[in-house]
Amino acid sequence: MNSVRASRYLFVCTANINRSPTAAAWAEHHLAQRFVSADIRSAGVAAWQGAEASAYAIDVIREHGIDLRDHRSQPISLELVQWADHIVVMEPRHAERIVELVPQSTTKIIGLWSYLQQAMEWVPDPHQQSIEVFRNSCRDIGEAVSRLIQEHLAARRAARLARGTQ
Repeated sequence: MNSVRASRYLFVCTANINRSPTAAAWAEHHLAQRFVSADIRSAGVAAWQGAEASAYAIDVIREHGIDLRDHRSQPISLELVQWADHIVVMEPRHAERIVELVPQSTTKIIGLWSYLQQAMEWVPDPHQQSIEVFRNSCRDIGEAVSRLIQEHLAARRAARLARGTQ
């Protein structure tokens, strides 16, 4: 019997109170809908330990049936980078900070902006903007994470088929 460890995803933004917890929550949601197990965490390159997600982030994702009230921020760390199989960042500067911390992490880093519907060079930060901006951000991040998850699951299926296992 094959033992397969669940994939580990680390979502990273600046303060770990808006984009990365939203993306992590969407990842858990999309994976659960497909009955796929994964370990999901989030962190921030300039985060302090223990802050709650922003009120608007909590409110708008709740509109999709997802609860962020228990989220607490954490700063990026060597341990988190080493733990992760995939590090999904919101901006190129987040990737740069992670590579400064762990130079060999470059192959793990994925820019979520490349999965957005519209061409962007980063995932816009809704911090200190209107609830409508947060709604749009939440929707866009949810759709981008869905595309990322679909791509990763398709790659895993293809790899299993290539090995001749189910």
